[in-house]
Amino acid sequence: MGACAALDGLYRRCKYGGSYYMTTSLTKYNDWLQELGMYPEEVVKELVQSFGVSYPCHDNMMAQTTKTLGGLVKKIPQIMVGNFGKFEETPFGIPVKYLKHVISIRGTVNEFLCPPRPHGYGKPEFPKYR
Repeated sequence: MGACAALDGLYRRCKYGGSYYMTTSLTKYNDWLQELGMYPEEVVKELVQSFGVSYPCHDNMMAQTTKTLGGLVKKIPQIMVGNFGKFEETPFGIPVKYLKHVISIRGTVNEFLCPPRPHGYGKPEFPKYR
């Protein structure tokens, strides 16, 4: 999402000049994907035959993510050792720990401004943090 926004900004700068401020929303992107619906059955069968697993969709992402993360931790235990941050108050009612950014770019803000939220938690608009 961020890469697409950055490329769009570069395109506009080349074509029209100026600077552009972009906002992205993974939740809105995910909502859009859900609106698209499931792949047709023949496409899913082809993916299973070609790659051994079906393409993840909104109703199995938690299972896929848990399985993938579990495999990573077994293979590379040090992956979970790092510079963590924590949101104490979240819409889920429990603290959420996250891995902080691994790089920084001078002159930019590189931080999480709000904790993760469940679908439909906020208003259907881009939040104004600053």
